[in-house]
Amino acid sequence: MEKKFLALPLTLACALCFAGCAGNGTDETDGGGHEHNYLYACDQTEHWQECSFCGEKTSRSPHALTDGICGCGYSERCTEGLEFTFDESVLEYDSPYGNKGEEVSGYFADGIGTATDSDIYIPSFYRGYPVLGVNEGAFCYYDNRCTDLESVTVGNGVTFIGYEAFAYCANLKNITLGDSVNCIVCDAFDETAYYNDENNWSNEALYIGTRLITNRETISGEYSIKQGTTSIGIESLSGLENLTSIAVPDSVKYIYGCAYGCPGLKSITVDKNNNYFSSQDGVLYNKDKTALIRVPEAKTNVSIPDGVTIISDYAFQDFNGTDINLPDSVTSIGFGAFEDSSIKSIIIPDSVTSEISVYTFAYCRDLESAVIGSGITFIRQYSFFNCDNLKSVTFKNTEGWKVWRVSDSMENATSIDVTDTARNAAYLKGYLDYCWKRG
Repeated sequence: MEKKFLALPLTLACALCFAGCAGNGTDETDGGGHEHNYLYACDQTEHWQECSFCGEKTSRSPHALTDGICGCGYSERCTEGLEFTFDESVLEYDSPYGNKGEEVSGYFADGIGTATDSDIYIPSFYRGYPVLGVNEGAFCYYDNRCTDLESVTVGNGVTFIGYEAFAYCANLKNITLGDSVNCIVCDAFDETAYYNDENNWSNEALYIGTRLITNRETISGEYSIKQGTTSIGIESLSGLENLTSIAVPDSVKYIYGCAYGCPGLKSITVDKNNNYFSSQDGVLYNKDKTALIRVPEAKTNVSIPDGVTIISDYAFQDFNGTDINLPDSVTSIGFGAFEDSSIKSIIIPDSVTSEISVYTFAYCRDLESAVIGSGITFIRQYSFFNCDNLKSVTFKNTEGWKVWRVSDSMENATSIDVTDTARNAAYLKGYLDYCWKRG
């Protein structure tokens, strides 16, 4: 089976919080039983350790730079001539399961530019703003000027490396990443010298340090991620037809959208000593089970426990079950959460106050009915894309709905009567490039 790549928007792919640079953490337990997970954070003058759970800060001190790089990983060293693009409005994400944070501004490395060095340095800050990531295809082989690239160092504070960012740079053999760089799309380093070096592969997976980046398609049966792995990149452990189970060790701290295109996958289990993730009945959750992260595709029945508040991005993608009961504790449903699943009906409880996002129910060709809870006030375009059998959409709150084409201005929205359930279904699956808003 060909690997299925998720065309994630940048704001969704950048799942780790951009603010500050996460570094090697230390775990300590205070007198009240709270287990601190201290990670390096920094600004342009100093660094400190900050608990990722409660925000407690400690060990603040100024940067001590050697050749432009501090021991915390902060880097002022920047290869002259590199191209950067500025984004003044990027949504930061507090976690790999979709807790939206605040908007931040910063730069993304976007290409080799006029640089001629074979060793390049991507800094932590650029022109007074943080460097947030490396854009999709930024240094890919399509730019012939990157063919001589041999080494890349990415400063601490950068969190994201996009699809094919360095792919096919045939001579790239040395990769040094700041400890914060954990959100990496699986194809980012494909067919580089590093990728083709067998010494960088272990247990059928490519590693950069303790980060699992991508995998070979020969993996099958029961697969155990090796102990010591700290992060699992976007789309890793995906496209594996004969994979039946994944075991996650206690060392894993970051998981970004893995296990897609695995039709035989029945179970994802997590070591009970993992401080960040858990599992129940083969389904992946965060530690306290407030976020449902991933349902294996081969499962046909899932009982979502009360207390789950977040259905994560792509959580039920390709799910083979026909029924899902969302508990009243759910408040947020992520991007593409039920995409290409086999569900026949869905009732969104009144507790859900997030928008119905782009592709939430896309390609649900068996979906016949949907009930939109009273807490929903916004439905984005393409949310019911290719839901060919959709016959009924009921709005619990029918007052004040307006629609407008996404290419137009919301100021030109027109009122719509949503009391006719059949017409609602026809409009939502037929007029795909329209947004719906209440109030």
